[in-house]
Amino acid sequence: MCNKSRIMLGIVLLLIFTIGCTEKTVSVSSGYKILCLECSKVIKEEIETLEVPKKKVHEYQVVVKQSFCSECLKQIAQIIGRVYFLANPLSNPSELVEYIQQNRTYFVEDCTVIRYTEYLGNKLVSSALSSFAQKDYDRGYESALGMGATMEQARDVANSIGSGSVDLYLMGNELLWLAKVLPYAANGNWSLFKTTGTENRNQIRQILPIINMLIETDHSMGQLVDEVMNQYGPIVEEQIAMLAIMCWEY
Repeated sequence: MCNKSRIMLGIVLLLIFTIGCTEKTVSVSSGYKILCLECSKVIKEEIETLEVPKKKVHEYQVVVKQSFCSECLKQIAQIIGRVYFLANPLSNPSELVEYIQQNRTYFVEDCTVIRYTEYLGNKLVSSALSSFAQKDYDRGYESALGMGATMEQARDVANSIGSGSVDLYLMGNELLWLAKVLPYAANGNWSLFKTTGTENRNQIRQILPIINMLIETDHSMGQLVDEVMNQYGPIVEEQIAMLAIMCWEY
C-alpha cells in the first residue's frame, strides 16, 4: 500500500471511530410499532400517566428500566447504532435519507428511539465526565517525564489515560445532537442536520473537501473508503448498540 493510501486509511478509521449490519426495517404506521404488543401497551400507558413530552429525559428513565423486554430493547439499540453510523460524514448521505424516510415514525419528536438516543447521549457524557480525573492526567504526565520522556511524549501519555473518557464524551455529544436534528429530518427538513453539529463533526466537515479531492484524483481512494466503511461499519453499529443496552441495564 502506498503512503497516500495509508494516510487515507488512517483518516477514514479516525472518522469512523470518533463519530463513534442490521437489516433495514420496514416503515410502520405508529412510532410504537417498533415494540412488541405488550411493551407497546405498557409504554403508552406510562407515557400518558407521566406526560412524558413535558418531562425531562431522566424522569423517563422509569419507563426505560421497567417497561421493555430484552428483545425490544435490543431492537431499539440496533436502530440507534444504525442511524449513528449512517450519520457519519463519510457515509453515503442518500443511505441515511432513505433510512429515515422508510422509518420516519421511529425518529419523529418524542418517539421511543429519539428519547432513548437522548437518554444514551446523556448517560455517556455523564459517565465520561465522572470517570475523567485531572489527578490521573497529572500523575501520568509526571511519571512519563520522570522516565525520560519529552514534554510532548508526556502529554501523549497523559492524554491516553483519559482517551476512553474522551471517546465516550464524543459519542455522547454526537447522540445528543442526533436526538435534536433527526426529528426535523424525519419531517423532511434537513437544514439543521447540514448546518449544525458537534465541534468534532464540524472539524471533520472542514477536511472532507480534501478527502473528496483525493478521491476524485485517485479512484482507488474511493474504493478504499468503501472497503473500510463496509468492513468497520457493522463494528461501529454494534459498539453503539452494546453501549445502549449496557447503559439501560445498569
